Amino acid sequence: MKHLILTMLILAHCPAILGQARLLQTDSQWHPYYVELNEQEGVVYPVTTFYDKGASGYYMQKKDTLQKQPDNSYAGRNSKIVREEGKLYLLYKSGKTKKYLLNTVTDTLLANEKMNNAYYQRYYAAMSTEVNETYPLGHHSFRNAFYTWTVVPEKQMNHRQFELWADKRIKEVKDSISASHDQHTRLTNYITQNIRSITYATLKDSMAQLSTADGIYFVTTIDTIAMKQPEYFFRLAEDLPNTRSAIFSTGIYSRRVYAAVKDVKGHDEVKKEFLKERKYNRRMTFTALGIVTFTAGLITWALIALT
Repeated sequence: MKHLILTMLILAHCPAILGQARLLQTDSQWHPYYVELNEQEGVVYPVTTFYDKGASGYYMQKKDTLQKQPDNSYAGRNSKIVREEGKLYLLYKSGKTKKYLLNTVTDTLLANEKMNNAYYQRYYAAMSTEVNETYPLGHHSFRNAFYTWTVVPEKQMNHRQFELWADKRIKEVKDSISASHDQHTRLTNYITQNIRSITYATLKDSMAQLSTADGIYFVTTIDTIAMKQPEYFFRLAEDLPNTRSAIFSTGIYSRRVYAAVKDVKGHDEVKKEFLKERKYNRRMTFTALGIVTFTAGLITWALIALT
């Protein structure tokens, strides 16, 4: 019912485009641009194919609105549609102008799915960038778009209807992420600014809440604790066993944290565990570096021997 209402609203505001438009597609595998064209105007949807680590999808560049010209061509900011020998061609400028043959879309559902995926990927990535710029201590990966796309309902709905749905959904995700970052930012600022005066009980409760945050919030806070209240480093490791590995990691990979906590008295059992884990991680790091160095040397020797 919601989708029906949205469709009716779109039809009411865009009768010319949806009532008489032809949906065309370029013949390029890597740039399956779509064009919605009627007698007076059109819209170019510059969809491109891209690959990422373990995933692939589509990405939509900025749409281009076209107006019909006196010579019966259509022109927009970055694109132009011309007719040559009875065929339509899209001239699209991205760095340099490329020419694509346009064909009528025969599978509208598949076309909608590609356009919808491209729109979702673009604006989810834009949302991720905005969130990360607003909250530098956090990180929300644009790759979450790949995973959340798999649960998007009705991927083949009309692309104009989908844009409304996607805008609303991505805003909901952004609002949820922002609320979480706001809470973690307040906690981090409170702890780092008051570490010398707050009680240990308050600190422990706050750190338990931060344990679910993006790692940098937790790391930043542990770093401050180690510098200003080094004993609390081990007390927290004792009292928060579920986050002990995260606490240790800060001391393992940060020389300044290790230097601050290594001479803390007491807490013998947990301190022994920390030193053991640090020694193991350093040994593994040196071993990995040794393997890489040996392999590089072996390859170099082989290349020299073969020349």
